[in-house]
Amino acid sequence: MSVKRITFFKRLSFPKYLQIPSIFLLFLFIFYLFYENVKNNTINKFNAEQLVLAKTASQGITSFLNNYVSFVSFVAKQDEIIHFSEKGKKMMKDYFDTHKDIVDGITRVDATGTIMHTYPYKETLIGKDISNQQHVQQVIATKKPVMSDVFMSVQGYYAIALHIPIFNEKEYAGSLALLIPMDKLGKLFLDNIKPNKSGYAWLITENNIEIYCPIKEHIGKSFSRATENENNSSLLQKIKKENSGFIKNVYHSGSDKNTENQFVVYYKSPHGNTYWTTLISYNEKEVYFELSKFRKRLTFIFSLLFLAVIYYFYSLAKAKTILKAEKERKKAEILLKESNERFNSFMNNTPVYAYIKDTNLKIIYENKKTGLLSNSKKKSEPLKEIFGEQTAKMLTDADNAIIAGKKENIALVFSFDSDEKTKWFKEFKFRIKFSKNKYAVGGAVFDITEMKNYETELEHHKKYLEVLVSNRTKELKALYEESKEQKEEIELTLKKLKETQSRLIQSEKMASLGVLIAGISHEINNPLQYLSGVFYGLEQYFEKYGTEDKETTDLLLSSTKVSIDRISAIVKGLNHFSRDNDRFDEDCDIHSIIENSLSVLHNKYKYNITIEKKYYKEAIVTKGNVGKLHQVFINILTNSIQAIENTGTITINTTVNTENVIVEITDTGKGIHKEYLTKIMDPFFTTKEPGEGTGLGLSICYSIIKDHQGKIEFESELNKGTKTKIILPLKK
Repeated sequence: MSVKRITFFKRLSFPKYLQIPSIFLLFLFIFYLFYENVKNNTINKFNAEQLVLAKTASQGITSFLNNYVSFVSFVAKQDEIIHFSEKGKKMMKDYFDTHKDIVDGITRVDATGTIMHTYPYKETLIGKDISNQQHVQQVIATKKPVMSDVFMSVQGYYAIALHIPIFNEKEYAGSLALLIPMDKLGKLFLDNIKPNKSGYAWLITENNIEIYCPIKEHIGKSFSRATENENNSSLLQKIKKENSGFIKNVYHSGSDKNTENQFVVYYKSPHGNTYWTTLISYNEKEVYFELSKFRKRLTFIFSLLFLAVIYYFYSLAKAKTILKAEKERKKAEILLKESNERFNSFMNNTPVYAYIKDTNLKIIYENKKTGLLSNSKKKSEPLKEIFGEQTAKMLTDADNAIIAGKKENIALVFSFDSDEKTKWFKEFKFRIKFSKNKYAVGGAVFDITEMKNYETELEHHKKYLEVLVSNRTKELKALYEESKEQKEEIELTLKKLKETQSRLIQSEKMASLGVLIAGISHEINNPLQYLSGVFYGLEQYFEKYGTEDKETTDLLLSSTKVSIDRISAIVKGLNHFSRDNDRFDEDCDIHSIIENSLSVLHNKYKYNITIEKKYYKEAIVTKGNVGKLHQVFINILTNSIQAIENTGTITINTTVNTENVIVEITDTGKGIHKEYLTKIMDPFFTTKEPGEGTGLGLSICYSIIKDHQGKIEFESELNKGTKTKIILPLKK
């Protein structure tokens, strides 16, 4: 191998004195490419993370301002604000008290741009003309909601104003304005964004005015003028063309000529008639500082590799000198070695044991086929110890006869015990010339154990097959009988597996239904809160101004109130039903659970079924899982409702004793056949039409009540009705 490597380098036309410098330069180039790749990937990943932060902050500000526009628009439509009464002033005060953590003032401006009222109240501001402010002029001109650029408010700080137009019928009557300090808005969404020690986040408008910046002197100024950096023009041009991205910028640190590279990430978000841009900057050096440890480790590894290559070339040169000295000696040994290898290869691959003994019967050569000797016997032992006295004497006599020239060759057959097995061998001994006038004994030994044992093995095999066939016949008869029993067991097991599979599918459906119900109740809550607010406003309006048909108005308001309360009760019941946990240590108010279940099912029974409630005089509480108990009562009540075909009554009776809670639900439905009463809680048993039920409802109810250490019982009479009795432990 070494000779081939040296020959290879001899063929190289590349000068030897340039090999090591070239390898060093190659290592440097590989190191540079690898490190640059890691560095660029790190920068790109960090920029992507900062872009996510900028997007999240921008979307948070947009959502925040949109919510305020919606709510203030609603307030601006109230008569107390339009005609501006004392009650309107109180509404402004109440709104400010609720939102003073972010809003610094709420102002009512008339149609000419004059302040009518502001809260917190400042007498010097009342009657002040602010029509010269650009955003006030814009709302007067467009009659649409306007969000201002940052400006110095009359209160003495930088802020943005949100103006919502007020209309008396179709006539513009002024605006309702919120004053939002930029430092509060910025701290809420941007102050916590710190990409590194020198980085920060800020906010600019469509006109490149900084409306929030941790450097307070920048607020209200043009972005380019505040930073005094001529390189910002490329950043601003990119922001106009793209909604998001990042750019590498040159930053002048202080008043000196030193420059630093910065990365700036930006995300643009619309705000009504304009847009704002969130920017996050950080120093390139601080990111590279995190790579310094990696660079040091990489340098150390490449240095070790370079030293290893140098050592390899040194060893190669040294080996060349040694090989040159040994070349002639090895050349002389090759022929002899090849001759010996051919002979040994032939003898060692011969399927017999071959040997040569001298005149003293000492072995002077043997091949590797030593199967004649067992693992427990050594060749150095006397033949008597290996084969026994009789066989040893026979072999020795044959050797002596060959040496003495009495015979030229002899064939012998013998056996001996090896590893508790008897082995048979056939040996051929022959006379060979050893040296001048001296002869030796040559021998070849063949293992004939397989041939000797062949007949015995055939006989044994024949008897074994006869016994095997007889035994197998008996086993097949026994297996046939067992297979009948196993078939029945398998069919029973398959039936249980199908039942378990269906339970799992039903459980998964109930879990999915719980997630769906939770989402629906959440979506209903939002418009429900809005309806409650509208109802409150209508009630106040009719109370203040009256109506021509008071009786009809009161009836409509009363019906609306009942509907809103009804929706609230249904949402509450849905929330309880959709709860997903496995806890059994919750306080479960039985009356509340029944009421929630009735609310959910109200639409199914309201026209034809009367509910009679005979509740225990006090609240009844048991320990368990609120969501699962809702599932039980909804299931039981649903069965009772479905059992009543026309009109009927469902009676709910609750009592307690010293140990238990007892709930009895009795319906006047069609009842259940007596023969079915023992089967109704079995999985998949149902009396409903195909497609109307899975047969798992009561089975699941039974499992839930059992998990609560309770019982469920049924009494029924055909065409008269059914009574369901649920017994649960009383909370102690």
